[in-house]
Amino acid sequence: MFRLNVETRNHLTRTMTSAFTPSRLRCYSGNQPYNPNDNEAGLVLVEFQIIKGWNAAQYGKSELNRSTEGEAIATSAGTIGWCRLSSLDGLYWIDGTIGVDVVISSTSVVSGQIVTLQRLTFIAPET
Repeated sequence: MFRLNVETRNHLTRTMTSAFTPSRLRCYSGNQPYNPNDNEAGLVLVEFQIIKGWNAAQYGKSELNRSTEGEAIATSAGTIGWCRLSSLDGLYWIDGTIGVDVVISSTSVVSGQIVTLQRLTFIAPET
């Protein structure tokens, strides 16, 4: 098994965050698919547009710059269970866990509610 040093992880993080600028973050109801190659499960409850703004990678980790965090309006009611960050062309995507990779103002939403994206983090694995 390969193990990655910090500089390699930082490079991977810069490459990944570059691929996701601009991008969209869709938050879904239900359970996260087992594999990100699986089709989306659940209903899209809220969608954020990510235009720019990742912080510099440190120790293989980068967070969305606070100045680019935004708000979105919930399109349906439900409980947000997971999210998918995808490039605008739909070529690249990664699935995230609410409360870990993605922090939002509320996981229980009603249609028309304003939801705030508070934190979005990408961490390159060590192995």
